[in-house]
Amino acid sequence: MARERNSVATRLQGRYWVRVLTAAMHQAKRHWPRTRDRMELRRQALKLRLWPEKRPRTESGVLLDVDWSWIKTLETLNIGELQISDTIGGCENIRVVFFVAHQERVADPIPAIWVLAAMPRGEPTVISQMSCIDEYQPILTRLAARLVRAYLECSDEMQQVIRDMVQIVEAPDADEDEREMAFRTIEEALFPVRHDKQVGVSLDDVDALAVENQPDGVAAQQELDREEASFAENLRRVMEEKRITQVELAKLSGVGQSAISMMLSRNCRPQRRTVAKLAAALGVERSELWPGT
Repeated sequence: MARERNSVATRLQGRYWVRVLTAAMHQAKRHWPRTRDRMELRRQALKLRLWPEKRPRTESGVLLDVDWSWIKTLETLNIGELQISDTIGGCENIRVVFFVAHQERVADPIPAIWVLAAMPRGEPTVISQMSCIDEYQPILTRLAARLVRAYLECSDEMQQVIRDMVQIVEAPDADEDEREMAFRTIEEALFPVRHDKQVGVSLDDVDALAVENQPDGVAAQQELDREEASFAENLRRVMEEKRITQVELAKLSGVGQSAISMMLSRNCRPQRRTVAKLAAALGVERSELWPGT
């Protein structure tokens, strides 16, 4: 049966509450074992918090300075991906898969975006299949009873998420990566590892957890903060020297004015290609804005 288009995936606009599934955090740790790399990835994914420009329903676009698109086979379920061009921890063409929750089903006035997965594009995925289903029938029956009970104990919002993920599992046009992502999401929705009495972890809190639990967490956070502070100071200085405004720089560089404003206030970590665009528009070397690049 064809999946109907969701009205929720119409317009992404305003501020969102971003949470990351525990499974996605474990997946990121496998690809990026260094704390600093995971923190850098998290700062790129945090751009999901704010969609500043009014936009119609589209299949793709730019969020601040990161490309994004709906996943074609999953867009009716409000599942898209950020496409990070920076190389982080040796990984290129990074995908951050996200799910936009149904706002009309959420009691919180701020709508939610869930980070479901983070991986380099083309990551091979293998999903094991049972060969002799009859042999496992007693086990499956007991498991089914536990699953039904867990489902009934979920909130209405979580039940809707599970139903959406089941559609992905059953969709003939979904690939193995998408099905595995759906299985992981169903698992966490049914049997959550809870933080602050919620499923998943607020993306805003991930760095604080790393600082608390990782030996190199403090040093990694300080390094990233220094880089962003230096860039913001250099960009502001050059703009003042050139007597150029944010609006003018946006027109010259092709980088949105809202993104420039957030970078100057250190609320948006720029990608390297963005630094290059700004440097070219200002007529300076890229290293003058971001030393070492």
